[in-house]
Amino acid sequence: MGRLSRCLLPILLLAGLAGCASTAGTPRGNDLLAMEEMAARAYRQGDYVRAADLYAGIVEAMPDQAEYWYRLGNAYARQGLSQEAALSYRQSLALDASNARGWHNLGMMQLKLANEAFAAGEARGSKRARVHAENQRLADATSRILDEGHNASVRPAPDGAPSPQPDEDADAGDSR
Repeated sequence: MGRLSRCLLPILLLAGLAGCASTAGTPRGNDLLAMEEMAARAYRQGDYVRAADLYAGIVEAMPDQAEYWYRLGNAYARQGLSQEAALSYRQSLALDASNARGWHNLGMMQLKLANEAFAAGEARGSKRARVHAENQRLADATSRILDEGHNASVRPAPDGAPSPQPDEDADAGDSR
C-alpha cells in the first residue's frame, strides 16, 4: 500500500462513517408510515404534543409534503402555539396554495396573534398613551371576529380567553 493510500484510507473511512451517521436518524419508508400512523393516533387521542413531535419528524424527512406541514400546524394550534402553527400553515401553503383549510387556519392564527398583541397593549401599555383606546377597540373587535369565526369550535383557554381551534375533519389526516 502506497503512502498516499495509507493517508487517504482513514479519511475516506471517516467520511463514509460521517455519511452513515447523518442518514441514520432520518426515517424512511416503513418508518415514515409508522410515524404517520402514530402521529394521527396521538392527534385523535388529544396528545397534541406527541403528534407535533411526530409530524415534525415527518416534515424533516419529507419537507416538500404540504399535507404534513398542515397537520403539524393543526397539532401546534391545538396546543395554543399560534406562532408555530402559523409558520407551519405558511409552509404548507407555499407547497400547496389550493388548501382552503390551510388559508382559513392561517387566518385564524394571525387573528389570534393580533388579538393577543392588542390585548397586551391595552393591558400593559400606559393608559395615557394615545393608542390605548385603539388597542382596546381592536382587541374587542378581533375577539368578536374570532368568536364569530369559530362559534362551534372555540374552547375556553385556561384564562377564559377564546382559543380558536384549527378547521379540520375528525381525522387529522384530511388536509382539504
